[in-house]
Amino acid sequence: MPDTDPQETAPPAVTPEDLERIRREAMEQARKEERDKLYAQLGKGDERFKEMQAEVKRLQDAETARAKEAEKAARQAEAARKAKEEAEMSAKELLAQREQTWQQKLDEIKAEQDARMAQIAEQQQLQQAMWDKEREMVALQVYIRDRVDAERDNIAPELLDFIDGTTKEEVDASIERVKAKTAAIVEGMRQATQQARAGMPGVAPSGGATALTPGLDTGNQNLSPDDIKGMSMKDFAKLRAQMGMGSGGGQGLFS
Repeated sequence: MPDTDPQETAPPAVTPEDLERIRREAMEQARKEERDKLYAQLGKGDERFKEMQAEVKRLQDAETARAKEAEKAARQAEAARKAKEEAEMSAKELLAQREQTWQQKLDEIKAEQDARMAQIAEQQQLQQAMWDKEREMVALQVYIRDRVDAERDNIAPELLDFIDGTTKEEVDASIERVKAKTAAIVEGMRQATQQARAGMPGVAPSGGATALTPGLDTGNQNLSPDDIKGMSMKDFAKLRAQMGMGSGGGQGLFS
């Protein structure tokens, strides 16, 4: 049997640089998949908003057609009821009474139609406010995930859930606090290791609890578009859950 050179059959050695490159490629692929998922969610939201606009237009057209039919039916009924009386009344009295009757009927129809149009307009404004807040919340989710990915090497995995915030500034401040906490833990572990090697009793670093700010129980009754626009992201996330709009995965506020 011919001799085999071990260098020709042994698999190539994996260097630390290869491992680091593989890790970074896997992280980049995970980021891309997560962003694609969020953007797909945003696209579905655009489709839902267009469907709501189409529904409002359909209601407006139906209301206009109904008002015309009601006006036509009212005129026919009035004509039949007044046919006999018109034969007995003078031309002047008939004209005055007819104008008064029709004016009252038209005023009633107009008032009813104006009230309906105002209600539709208010519903449309509320839907627009909800959608604007939805886009704002998705944008904040993307920002949180991007910032966490960028700082992942400086944050202990156990502290990721403590990253929170309802604005970009609050998210940045929360990340800085968690980074400082991570650095303190690492330093405490380093000192404990050095003490153990020197035969000295180690002192475990103490950890503090992070308080989560409770949101308000807003509910979803009697909300105006201004209420939605002025609502914090934390309260809006609770409102979405109450309305059955679902919730997305994420860090901190949206986890």
